[in-house]
Parts: sequence; C-alpha cells; structure tokens
Amino acid sequence: SLEFLLENQEVKTELNTNKAQYRDLLLTILSSKRFDEIDTREGKDILKAEITSTLNPFLKKGRITKVIITDIIYN
Repeated sequence: SLEFLLENQEVKTELNTNKAQYRDLLLTILSSKRFDEIDTREGKDILKAEITSTLNPFLKKGRITKVIITDIIYN
C-alpha cells in the first residue's frame, strides 16, 4: 500500500478526480519491479523517487512531496 504526502489539499482532489489515470501509472511502475529490486531500503527509496517523478509532471494543482510505503505484498 502507498500513501502520499501532498503539497496542498487541491492535489488530493486532483488525484481523486483522475484516479484511473494515476492508478494505471502506479500499476505500470509496480508491475515492472521484481521483489529483489524493492526488498532493500535503497530499492524502496528508488521506487518512491520513481513514483514521485512519474506522477508529479501530470499534476497541475501541486505535487506529491513524499511517498510512504505502508505495505508490500509480492506474488
């Protein structure tokens, strides 16, 4: 599971309004990763940076300031 710290409340509204587009981008990023790529702290930091750098250019009302990984389930 992921949580986002946002620059402002308008970003939350924007993410909710365009939820399908952002979920698609997230699923594309997550499905491209192997477990051994995200199993370490460094791997998680790289993943967080990739998520932020992928989603932020699409946001018009602000930006994601931090990605928090709350749970990882890998099959």
